[in-house]
Amino acid sequence: PAISVSNSLAGRLPGVVIVQTSGEPGNDESNISIRGTNTLGNNQPLIVIDGIPDRDGGIGRINPDDIANISVL
Repeated sequence: PAISVSNSLAGRLPGVVIVQTSGEPGNDESNISIRGTNTLGNNQPLIVIDGIPDRDGGIGRINPDDIANISVL
């Protein structure tokens, strides 16, 4: 079982960088970027959770046990 969605993605997706922005227990706010952190242009991926695009960056509020499928585009 994963502790958080971002922790479950970390290290599994080539080219995806996940940086946790808070050290607070229970706070899973993370910056997720593709193609590295110093790329020009938009480096924010589109994350689709169970067929629903996550456009507001709210994956930290989702229980990882409630997710059947995640796609990072």
